[in-house]
Amino acid sequence: MMIFALCLIMGIIGAIDALGQTATVRTRLQDVALGKLQDVKRDVPDLLAEYPNDPGVHFLHAVVLDDADKAVPIYTRIVNEHGTSEWADDAQWRIVQYYALKRDTSRARRELYRYRTNYPQSEFLLAAMETVRATVGLGTQQQISTAADSKPQAALKSQQSAVATQKPQTTNTNKTAPQSLKPDTYPAEESPKKTEEPPKKVEEPIKPVKYSLQVGSYATRETAEEMVEEFRKKRLRAALLQKNVGNEKVFAVIIGEYPNRESAERAKEIVQRQCECEPFVVEK
Repeated sequence: MMIFALCLIMGIIGAIDALGQTATVRTRLQDVALGKLQDVKRDVPDLLAEYPNDPGVHFLHAVVLDDADKAVPIYTRIVNEHGTSEWADDAQWRIVQYYALKRDTSRARRELYRYRTNYPQSEFLLAAMETVRATVGLGTQQQISTAADSKPQAALKSQQSAVATQKPQTTNTNKTAPQSLKPDTYPAEESPKKTEEPPKKVEEPIKPVKYSLQVGSYATRETAEEMVEEFRKKRLRAALLQKNVGNEKVFAVIIGEYPNRESAERAKEIVQRQCECEPFVVEK
């Protein structure tokens, strides 16, 4: 319980600095970190009544719950229904923390994999990885593959191939059992020929194409930047992307960043509800 309490306080302090939080939620999180838990608990019902669909208010509600088992479904709902909001990575980090501290090995590793895949830029990612390492361990290559679905398994194989090409071995044909892995590193396999693939080609799978949802296109940068600010006020992770159409420059407004097209397609419905527009998938 002491470990859980310390991690909970660290998560609250980290969440206070997250970009785009409303002043009300930020102030209440600060109060929780300062030990004013009971005062915040009294305010939460009014906030929920006033902002029933606000993911930040729901995040605050989950933080002040005494029963972590009741908080996790709220965090999960934030991730599923508000996946592009500023609160989604905070919520996913809490989910990873919950299963790691419960020593639920397979679920903790699976949720960490989702966290690393969907929110690679999150400021809490390193803390989540260290929590899993300290509680259930990051696991072997085979264990990671079991926790992930078929698509992540293919990604792991491509990384193995890249490592094997960079560090070719001798003609030894004996394969050793999987060993414990460090984050983002996997045991090298045999490479029959040193010159089989140029180094540049094997680097391509390590840096896959990223996808976003385009919600608008404008002739001037000023107009596009104004729209980016409008979407950010709705707590969407908006950005500006410059394109060339013929000899003219076009400034597109995009939402989110996804590791593959399938993830972006799944997020379209969520973004559509929040931006009240018709988004479509584009490569970044």
